[in-house]
Amino acid sequence: MVLDRSDSPLRFTELKALVDASSTTVSRRIKELEDNRLIVRSMNPESPQNNLYTLSKDGRDLSPIMQRLFDWAEEWKD
Repeated sequence: MVLDRSDSPLRFTELKALVDASSTTVSRRIKELEDNRLIVRSMNPESPQNNLYTLSKDGRDLSPIMQRLFDWAEEWKD
């Protein structure tokens, strides 16, 4: 997960740049992750129009499992 590599919350534009996907795709994935309680959205105190995203406790717990799955897939993709 992209958010587990960040020490601080990320804005939408930062997430979008990290995953190199369209705004629509990123918006949909964020909504899915929020609905599944894997990320938490909060308001940016500096600019109410910019939300900040962080991993929830469940998201942090899932992160090492997902990383192992990605590593396994990389190892066996050829």
